[in-house]
Amino acid sequence: MIGLQKEGKIRHLALSNVSLAQLRVGMAKTPIVGVQNLYNVAAGEKRLGQFPHASVADQEQIVDLCTANKMAFLPFFPLAIPGPGPKREAPAVAAVAKRYGKTEAQIALAWLLARSPAILPIAGTSSVAHLEENWDARNIALTKSDFDEIRTAREG
Repeated sequence: MIGLQKEGKIRHLALSNVSLAQLRVGMAKTPIVGVQNLYNVAAGEKRLGQFPHASVADQEQIVDLCTANKMAFLPFFPLAIPGPGPKREAPAVAAVAKRYGKTEAQIALAWLLARSPAILPIAGTSSVAHLEENWDARNIALTKSDFDEIRTAREG
């Protein structure tokens, strides 16, 4: 990929599903513009560590490194926890959503946007109404207390 970039066939390089160490190695070899990793509002590293084929260790440090280096961080599965079975509950997100009169998805998106200016959530949708609901999340300003409530719950 670096060779293709040097030939002018690729302008930018981003990495996906990488560890902190792999990101640092990549950054030492060439400019990296973004990282796409599993990162979820409802569940932090401890809960997500059970998923095979997804690098979840040191995700907070990766987000911070992306922020410090002005790289995009694109979380995949930002709102839902992947896998079969029923939806896993996020009581802190639900509680904050109730206080704001918003949906859990809107609060989750607002939390991601508040977490770091590097985070670019890609929330899937299948309707214009849901797209508008997601878009409205950018206007939700979480208090520090509400942000911390969700952060503490996801890390627990």
